[in-house]
Amino acid sequence: MLGCVRTIRGARGTRDQTPGGRYSQRVRTPPQRLTSLLLGLSPGLAVALAVVGLSCDSSESPCVEGRPSGVMLSFDDEPIDSWVAALPMFKEQNARVTFFVRGKTSIDLKLAKQRLTPLVAAGHSLGVHTWHHRRAPEEFEQDPQAYLRDEVQKPRTVLETLLGHPVVAFAYPHGNRSADTDAALTERFHLVRGFVTRAEFTTERELTDGGFVYSTSIDNIHHVSHQWITTQLTLVSQRRCTIWPVTSHEVGPKEWGILPEDLRWFLSEVRRLGLQFYVPEDFIQPNTAPRLQQ
Repeated sequence: MLGCVRTIRGARGTRDQTPGGRYSQRVRTPPQRLTSLLLGLSPGLAVALAVVGLSCDSSESPCVEGRPSGVMLSFDDEPIDSWVAALPMFKEQNARVTFFVRGKTSIDLKLAKQRLTPLVAAGHSLGVHTWHHRRAPEEFEQDPQAYLRDEVQKPRTVLETLLGHPVVAFAYPHGNRSADTDAALTERFHLVRGFVTRAEFTTERELTDGGFVYSTSIDNIHHVSHQWITTQLTLVSQRRCTIWPVTSHEVGPKEWGILPEDLRWFLSEVRRLGLQFYVPEDFIQPNTAPRLQQ
């Protein structure tokens, strides 16, 4: 069976540019509908369209349970003290956040409990960010099994022992990925997260189906303006069941981080526009077991 994908995109803005906005949504056409469309064409044209791909509208809804649109905010690496310091800010806006922890933070379970328990106790989510924070394509190409064992499963085991339940999300270090790593990791995690400097939206249906998803950096280094962020959040609020994955690192002044006052503004802007905060576990269906392959 065949399916089709539609992508709608705009341009990215910075503090020095007029924000233009970008909207990216993959819309899958049900195979039965596409088959009936192709059967109505001449054989030659049907084959040609099947080969080059068919851009088309879809009756498939972006919704599953009809969740309100929102954001999926995450933080990467190991500036855990800054995350803990921001907990009152998250609580004030009822924001749920995912922290993708690099492995050396969790060298042993005792250290993981000491540093990560406050985040877990506050109701936030944890995800895997590898052990050594190396670029996935190169490491995977050298030895796929070693990469999955040492860089993926090793930190995952520590986190799952701490949490007492499966870890369902993984984030690529540096956003570096390949078709091979995507294939391997989406077999092991419900969501695999990338990293981009443009706005990429997704939908409740795509997050429920699972797989790869981009996340937009709002780090200081990218000089993202409040105006541009408001434009993107407004677009999200105008669409059904649409979620914007957004990422930073430290809560602080470093290039790879977000200033506390900017984070406070972002959280309040999400709420002002009536949007929700989501974590990957929200999109696990009760009758669907997370991917647990070793």
